[in-house]
Amino acid sequence: MFQPASVLSRSRMLGESRLVGISGQTALVPVRCRLCAAAVSLLLGRIGRWSGREIARSALSLARSAQAERDNESCFFVRAAGVHRFIRRYTS
Repeated sequence: MFQPASVLSRSRMLGESRLVGISGQTALVPVRCRLCAAAVSLLLGRIGRWSGREIARSALSLARSAQAERDNESCFFVRAAGVHRFIRRYTS
């Protein structure tokens, strides 16, 4: 299928690629979608080969990371609230 150079260069500048369907119609697919789909496919392929112990270890690691993020946020807000109380107490 022939495409004028202006159409091809414009689609490349927009970060899109052409995908030819079964019926021969073309569609523009954003590069981010293709990369995300490739990453998910790769991850699912690897998970298929993992044992139950590896999956449990990965889930536990993810849960610990999420808890650490929540702890960091709560410490930040407690400190910010303490500073706010300090400023309010000594400025009035």
